[in-house]
Amino acid sequence: MEPIRIILVNIHGLLKGSGLEIGRDADNGGQTKYVYEFAEYLSQSPLVEQVHIFTRLIDDKALSPQYAVPIEVLNPKLDIRRIPFGGKKYRLKEQLWAYLDDFVSEAIKHINKHDIFPDWIHSHYGDAGYAAVELWSILKVPFAHTGHSLGVHKRKKMLGVGMTEQEADKQFKFKQRIPAEEATLALAQFIVTSTEQEISSYQDYENFSAAEYHAIPPGIDTEKFFPYYQEKVVEDMGPEEMQRKYWVGEYIEKFLSNPHKPLIMALSRPDRRKNLHTLIDVYGQYPELQSLANLVIFAGIRKDINQMPPSEKEVLTNILLLMDKYDLYGKLAIPKKHDVENEVDTIYRYCAEKRGAFVNLTLYENFGLTTIEAGASGLPVVVTQNGGPSEIIPICKNGVLVDPLKPEQIKAALVSILTDEDRWKEYSNNGIINVQKEFSWQRHVERYLELVHEHIEVIDDSVSVGQVNREFQLLEPVKKLLITDIDGTLILPKE
Repeated sequence: MEPIRIILVNIHGLLKGSGLEIGRDADNGGQTKYVYEFAEYLSQSPLVEQVHIFTRLIDDKALSPQYAVPIEVLNPKLDIRRIPFGGKKYRLKEQLWAYLDDFVSEAIKHINKHDIFPDWIHSHYGDAGYAAVELWSILKVPFAHTGHSLGVHKRKKMLGVGMTEQEADKQFKFKQRIPAEEATLALAQFIVTSTEQEISSYQDYENFSAAEYHAIPPGIDTEKFFPYYQEKVVEDMGPEEMQRKYWVGEYIEKFLSNPHKPLIMALSRPDRRKNLHTLIDVYGQYPELQSLANLVIFAGIRKDINQMPPSEKEVLTNILLLMDKYDLYGKLAIPKKHDVENEVDTIYRYCAEKRGAFVNLTLYENFGLTTIEAGASGLPVVVTQNGGPSEIIPICKNGVLVDPLKPEQIKAALVSILTDEDRWKEYSNNGIINVQKEFSWQRHVERYLELVHEHIEVIDDSVSVGQVNREFQLLEPVKKLLITDIDGTLILPKE
């Protein structure tokens, strides 16, 4: 088969080639990083002719002017195509639903103008799934979809914390989002999940059984997340890497009375679900742990806690109160900042050099990217048994699964790693070897493209409007696009 042209649709979030603004807000996190790195590695495959990331053009003085560049070339086979819609200013994803038909219209104009008719489309998140359904209805181009998060579960959570249905829908647009997700399940060639467990999370949708699911774990950049000892033998380690290592040490060590001890490290957003307070409780309640290691928590980036959103302010305030409660001054480091894009890998290696351990006690972890990032760096892990890590640890064998609500179990796992050099080396070596083998982006792309080519070869173009309507209730904009042209322009599918 000839190499194919792929469009990745990632409508919200900030994407640019000179550095991602991970952690800026809730829309700029794991999904943004996933799409960017996925696109990079797709473009390196000989089975791919070209990759285009379709996103939103933003011309906002508060942001980088790069977001207003219509076409940004990242490499000869990869570019970002910014589609103007919904005004010029930056908007959070919930504010974009009203403008998605405009995105589709402008995207098709862009495809025609630049003669980049795709062989395949991949949508990311519910808003892009909505757009992919409409693009499919006009262009007859098959698509796959990755949910990243699901409206049904978000809605349950919001109602569970006391929101009324009206309040939840007004803020999160569930009346548009959930039907769009239903349509995506019915029409996508397949749904990509990170784990087998994640597939079951779709069971609350009416069209669950209409979809085909494939668990393909996300990859990591193994050129970036490399073993802690490797940099010691890299002759051309430049000044930038040395500077990063120096500043990481500065961020951490200024908090500590004895900075030479091993480090127990956590890295997450300041979110109550991340369960950082339990980690501090465990460390504070067991003097044995305090004697063995220091504790460092990277909980996002902050300037003034009082100026942060209420939920983040609550988590960070609680961290400070627990530090005082257990008198952890000189033992607990809580750096105010770090360069998410360029320093996280250095942080893992710094902690591995000190013979420490990485901890993730999230109550439920969809995948557990930090588990494999730490593993690739040679840092043993103690991670939640709930969710994705329960599928990662049996493969990587780089640490211990624990119940995130059982302090004694968490403490025992940490002590076993910090006091047994042979066990530490075993987990460290296993992570380095097995992540490279099973969780690299190269492996992810290989599995993905095998599925894409299988589906392209057996595409059945016999699905009619009537057949589609019998399967699910189409959204009004989708119905419209199935039977009309856009702006009177006839759009012909690729032969």
